[in-house]
Amino acid sequence: MSDLLKISKKYKEQANDILIKTGLVHSLKKYGEVNFTGAYAGDVMMHGDIDIAVVRENSYSLEEIFTIFKEIYFERKFKCY
Repeated sequence: MSDLLKISKKYKEQANDILIKTGLVHSLKKYGEVNFTGAYAGDVMMHGDIDIAVVRENSYSLEEIFTIFKEIYFERKFKCY
């Protein structure tokens, strides 16, 4: 396996671990259909970000966006110290 594939696999495994431990996908499903995009979806991760789109028919209001961010921050272990 090439070095780039090994790096990508390592980042994908770390990303999967974060998604499982935080329950982020479960939390986001309440707000729409969760779709992974970018390098995570394509299995070509070269750094540690996960692109996620939460899709629904209607646009999100600013209040809804803040509600989602607050839930992710306070209930899903994504806290900055």
